[in-house]
Amino acid sequence: MIPRTASQAPCLAISLFATERYAEAAQVFGTLGDAALTDPNMAYAWAFSLAHTNQPKQAREILGKLTSQQMTAEMLVSVGEVYNHLGDHEHALTSFRKAIQQDPSIKKAHDDAGSALIRLDRPAEAVPELQAELKLNPDEPDTQYRLAHALLQTGQEEQAIEVLRTLIAAHPNHARGATIWEKSCSRLEKPKRRFRTSRSRRG
Repeated sequence: MIPRTASQAPCLAISLFATERYAEAAQVFGTLGDAALTDPNMAYAWAFSLAHTNQPKQAREILGKLTSQQMTAEMLVSVGEVYNHLGDHEHALTSFRKAIQQDPSIKKAHDDAGSALIRLDRPAEAVPELQAELKLNPDEPDTQYRLAHALLQTGQEEQAIEVLRTLIAAHPNHARGATIWEKSCSRLEKPKRRFRTSRSRRG
């Protein structure tokens, strides 16, 4: 879809983006060229549209230009989420940490950083990020799940059980939480059963 006049292009592109017509939005943003990069919101929408229409190389180019600009903490989180979608978790993490540095009280940035660190196989670093998110947003089930997962990956099973107990009590239908809750309880119970069996035999 090509706008009839150049002045129509920005509004048309944003309208297409807002209605999730990402392929058409990316095409219209493309007609704007560098003009779209002067507005961080427009540049973000262009990168997002490219990322969600299997155009990762072009999306990264736009993100690279966007990250050289001054951005709000909220925009940094949004940019990081596009990087995550592209599987570029290192750049995503950089964006999330910049957002946190700019506004330590911003919600979701610590959770996103923790999620990126888990994907980068750095669960020990993920734990404090996820704990920080839960201080800001205590009843977020997916953050609780990710924290439990990271604790399990770092051998902190008892702490993970406590997090899972809180999660399941408030959100009993959280499928992934229930699954690792059962597995973790089972792992902790087996040594106890062996200990009780051993003592009964000696008795």
